[in-house]
Amino acid sequence: MKGAPAVSSCFLSKISGKIIGKTAGRYAILVQKQYPMPAGLYAAEPLRGRHWHRKKKRDRNKTMIFDTHAHYDDEAFGEDRGALIASLAEQGIGRVVNVAADLASVSTSLTLAQQYPFIYAAVGVHPSNVQELTERDYEWLEEKLAAPKAVAVGEIGLDYYWDKEPDVQARQRESFSRQLQLAKSWISLSSSTPEMRQRTRWM
Repeated sequence: MKGAPAVSSCFLSKISGKIIGKTAGRYAILVQKQYPMPAGLYAAEPLRGRHWHRKKKRDRNKTMIFDTHAHYDDEAFGEDRGALIASLAEQGIGRVVNVAADLASVSTSLTLAQQYPFIYAAVGVHPSNVQELTERDYEWLEEKLAAPKAVAVGEIGLDYYWDKEPDVQARQRESFSRQLQLAKSWISLSSSTPEMRQRTRWM
């Protein structure tokens, strides 16, 4: 395909706060607070000529995966969490955002971020866990967002797959709106809205 335009399939650059590529099947959303990023990151070779569909061979020394949505504080990792996290670098994972799902995991996510220099935290409450949130809880979330390694609000959104009751869905919308207000001050957002794109347009 002579004259085909150069295509960059995946790259990470300096912190910009934008979705700039797709890595390991996930969008690479860079941290918003201007944390340093290693130089020499991977960029696809221009795709030209007969073999325009072939990508440049991965060089592990120049490749870094940014995992923007992890839950390493989950009890499922209780037995081997330390070993698993220690192995991430060998797999090319250089940065991780551990995303909270409820008030308890906000604390554990921030603890992980304090323990490991390459782990950051998203602070928020998943829609399935917002029913009992109080005004003081929202104030507490805002306080936690001031932590040095809190980089996003999440995991928040709407989830009507499991929650069918109108009053429960209304509470989800209310909480989503409240946490979006927090996100306005913190830029980044980790949202869970499965099959809800039409319903979230009002937000």
